[in-house]
Amino acid sequence: MRFCNRDFPAKAPLLAMNYYTWGTQSPVHQKIDPLKNKSNEQDSEIRALRGQVDRLTLACQSMWELIRDTGNFSEDELKSKIAEVDLRDGALDGKLGSAVIECKSCKRNTNSRRECCVWCGAEVERAHIFEG
Repeated sequence: MRFCNRDFPAKAPLLAMNYYTWGTQSPVHQKIDPLKNKSNEQDSEIRALRGQVDRLTLACQSMWELIRDTGNFSEDELKSKIAEVDLRDGALDGKLGSAVIECKSCKRNTNSRRECCVWCGAEVERAHIFEG
C-alpha cells in the first residue's frame, strides 16, 4: 500500500508541532481561556440584570396602571413626580442617586447609600423607603 498526500511536506511542521505539544496548552491559549470564562460569566450577569430590569419595568407599569385607574392621577402628574424625586440628589439625570447626609448619632457626614455610618457604625436613617 502506498501513502500519497500532496500536502504532506507543507503540513509536516504542523504535525511535528502538534506531536511535541500534545497534552499541553500553548502560552497563548493559557491566556485566552480565562478571558473566555470571564466573558461568559459577564454575559450571564448581563442576561440576569436584563431580566431583573424587565421584571421591575413590568412591576412599575402595573403599579402605575393600578394607581391611575383607581385614583385621579394623570401621566403628566407622574412625570412631574418622577422629576421631583430625580432632583432630590441635585441632578435631573434619570437616576435615584446618593446624597451626603448627617449621621444622627455622631453628626458627621456620610453617604445615604450606606446602611451604616462610616464614622460611628450607627444605622443610617433613610428619608424614603427606596433610598439607599
